[in-house]
Amino acid sequence: MLTGGFYGIFIRIIYKGKRFINMDLEESLLALKSGEAEALGSVYDLTKCLVYSCAFALVKDHFAAEDLMQETYLKIRQNIPGYKSKGTGKAWICRIVRNLALDQKRRNKKTVPIAGYENTLAGSENKTKQEFDDIIETAKEILDGQELEIILLRTVGDLDHKEISDVLKLPYATARWKYANAVEKLKKHLERRDNP
Repeated sequence: MLTGGFYGIFIRIIYKGKRFINMDLEESLLALKSGEAEALGSVYDLTKCLVYSCAFALVKDHFAAEDLMQETYLKIRQNIPGYKSKGTGKAWICRIVRNLALDQKRRNKKTVPIAGYENTLAGSENKTKQEFDDIIETAKEILDGQELEIILLRTVGDLDHKEISDVLKLPYATARWKYANAVEKLKKHLERRDNP
């Protein structure tokens, strides 16, 4: 299970408020916006897998994705006064991750190498860790960056096509088409691999 390392432990220790345990994301963001700093722990617990998968899809490196997670929660805390509640909390957070990743790429001006995949991404109850890791590795090999990002946002992040189109700044139909195309590519590749 993804823990978020030291920063996740830090958030839980500092912001351990019992009244935020059963909040959904939108309620947690609104509580954070109204000045209740303890709600950041709830936001973290509700979004840690989503944030990691978004970051990993963009940088394709475990350690860089964890760094982006930390920056994301700092940025959420910083930008929460400007948050407009429209039920788009996941999309807003993914946009923050995406912007931070793009800023990092611009600063580095080099390609981030693909490192070993060391953590399990959440969201696949029907697959074992090894099967899920194999599918992600295969996806990294055969899908382009945006296709991989769309697959992870949809399957791990549980974003709908509208939210994905908002995060990636794509037309809705394009986001749906790219998702369907990526799924079909993965399906065909896995079928060929499993049935030579």
